Amino acid sequence: MAAELILHHYDFSNYSEKVRLVLGLKGLSWRSVDIPPVLPKPDYLPLTGGYRRAPALQIGADVFCDTKRISEELERRFPEPSIYPGPDVAAQRTVLAGLEYWTDSAFTRNAINYISCMHAEAPRFTPEFLADRAALLHKPEPGLAHRRAAATKNLAQLRPQLSWISEVFSDGRPYVWGETMSLADCVIYHPLWVMDQLAGERGETDEQRGEQKTHPGRLYGLGQRRRHGVLQSLGGQCHLDGDRELPHFGDLRRPTTVSRGGALTPT
Repeated sequence: MAAELILHHYDFSNYSEKVRLVLGLKGLSWRSVDIPPVLPKPDYLPLTGGYRRAPALQIGADVFCDTKRISEELERRFPEPSIYPGPDVAAQRTVLAGLEYWTDSAFTRNAINYISCMHAEAPRFTPEFLADRAALLHKPEPGLAHRRAAATKNLAQLRPQLSWISEVFSDGRPYVWGETMSLADCVIYHPLWVMDQLAGERGETDEQRGEQKTHPGRLYGLGQRRRHGVLQSLGGQCHLDGDRELPHFGDLRRPTTVSRGGALTPT
């Protein structure tokens, strides 16, 4: 019997959203364990060997950290449908290496920084969340004047990036490579998605294109087609096989392997 997929994540994590989209692309069933978005994470850290970022994918006694590593492991175990559709997989992998480096770093950073400055009072930005991220990045919590300056700077950097994405879809194609969803769609979409999640509403860039106001969600139609596969929520506990309750997930099937990829922007 194949081991179940258990995703440890939190709802507004954009990197978790990337993995949820990959699970949906492959039509996989998976179980969900909610983790805190901020420290302390007393159950999660023992499971991952000290890795604090989200998400982590548990498969039996193995735990995979970092979205690149998770995506590749899902592709290895469940090759169809592939996250690299088409005959030239090597070319797609090469393009994805650069694409994912951009979206996971500069694009995500500009998107989150802009929205956090423009929507500082949004419910997501609790004092605990802001303090946690400031400590993680070794930076002071920003004041109002700093937020305004940072919003202007990040918007200037965000606009050309949104234009690049808009141009890809200007011919009406539904996905990056045409008619078939791929990993490229997942890695481009998640920074767009998180802008709305953090703002608590449709996040605007205040950029005018003729009579049309540019909005990230309108640039990319995947928002209307996204899917996450078949999930069953486990909350903060793992309950398998109906009545059988396993120990709290911090001690659940203590991993024999914790596999990590490269470093990403903190989540």
